[in-house]
Amino acid sequence: GVESRPLFRRRRMLLVVDDMLYAPLHRAMHLQAVYRWVHKHHHRNTFPARGYIDAANEHPVEQIAALCLHWVAVHVVAHTAGLHVAAVLAHFGVKALGACFNHTGYDVQLRFCGIEYSVRAHETHHRKPNTNFAQYVMFWDKLMGTYKEYESGVKASAAAAATPANLSKPDAARLPAWADPAVEAREGRVTERPQPRAG
Repeated sequence: GVESRPLFRRRRMLLVVDDMLYAPLHRAMHLQAVYRWVHKHHHRNTFPARGYIDAANEHPVEQIAALCLHWVAVHVVAHTAGLHVAAVLAHFGVKALGACFNHTGYDVQLRFCGIEYSVRAHETHHRKPNTNFAQYVMFWDKLMGTYKEYESGVKASAAAAATPANLSKPDAARLPAWADPAVEAREGRVTERPQPRAG
């Protein structure tokens, strides 16, 4: 029966259904009429690196719509497969951590229960906003034709010459023009260069 199904299977189902609902909503947020008034605020930062600060930097309409879809996903899974409160709590915890990681410069990649999660997918979305609308389950973008593989910005010749010793040096030529090589060398993550102060 429902009680004998493993918690992780329902947890995975919850994540898949949640992203199934969220990916089209997120894509709709990029329609010109909506983007200008609602979602543009979130995309002012083309390379988010401040974790929760950048993840939660959303218009209230967007936050309310996403929360409604999260609860719809909970109800769909609860009525189709059964759901324990522990799975719901785990789901919201994983989603919060994933949102934070999606908005950092760290390269987090996980494979679990048939789901491949990578911060690179959401980083690509911030660089190329009409791609990778799902947050965790990129299958939905592949289905919608909006999936884009991660591109590091490193040229093939530079990537072939990359060694651990070379990668530890602040080589500005291998980073995007907006990146701060000093932060990358010191902290192992890529952030935007500080902007000169006006005035």
